[in-house]
Amino acid sequence: MADCDRAFGARPKWAQALVLIAGVVMNVLFAWLLFSVTYMIGVPTAVDEATAGPGAELVIVQTLPDSPASVIPSGAVVTGAVAGGDMVLPTVTPTSFTEFVTTVAPESIEVTYELSGESTTVTIVPEQGLVTDEPERYVVGASLALVEDQSMSFFAAITTGAAATWDGLQAITVGLFTLISQIFTGSADFTQVAGPVGIVGMVDDAAAFGITALLTFTAIISLNLAVINLLPFPALDGGRLVFVAIEAVTGKDIPAEWAGRINLVGFALLLLLMVLVTYNDILNLL
Repeated sequence: MADCDRAFGARPKWAQALVLIAGVVMNVLFAWLLFSVTYMIGVPTAVDEATAGPGAELVIVQTLPDSPASVIPSGAVVTGAVAGGDMVLPTVTPTSFTEFVTTVAPESIEVTYELSGESTTVTIVPEQGLVTDEPERYVVGASLALVEDQSMSFFAAITTGAAATWDGLQAITVGLFTLISQIFTGSADFTQVAGPVGIVGMVDDAAAFGITALLTFTAIISLNLAVINLLPFPALDGGRLVFVAIEAVTGKDIPAEWAGRINLVGFALLLLLMVLVTYNDILNLL
């Protein structure tokens, strides 16, 4: 009899709700912890050339579509540049690179960059007309920044981690409900949804960028689980919360057999969705 009194269904509705929410809360707290640890370790931060340390790197932030520099992926670290066989980029800074392009144009430039631990050299030719205000100026169409890892103190990291967690929750919630609304209108793009196979690939990509990138990615996954688990859908904690709310309002328990049937249907639909998403992941790999 004592065991029956301790059963989930025998507890007060507020206690049942707390148990169901506990997992979601832990996902959020875990993400907060990971974000905070990341900021304490140090995250890549754009710095001024005058205050940059010896570990600062020249990073390709963005490139214009169909520009000469579009062959270089965003996030790549420029390690050097050569033109004419003997003209070498003097210092790896945004100002130096811009002046170098202006000096050697319209000659081609061999740019060496690193990405995911691999070094690559590409040849690009500066072009005119890419800058609206200066149509005669030769550029390669790349936005560059000097980046170095900067760590925060414990309390600053905790505060910034909390802000990152909140911003992440908002962005994920908006994105998820936008996807759900697009499903009903028939305009959903499932190529942007990743399943287990796709997530494994993204973990490998994140790990290639270092421990901070991997921790950040793990935090985002944890926040995704928190938001998804709160959806009012059978077989999820959010769906069970709906049952608890209905029972609290009506004062009557939902028959166990009906609750089981609804959860079974919800679970089957989730499995079907997982199969479809995994199939899409495999197609993206082929």
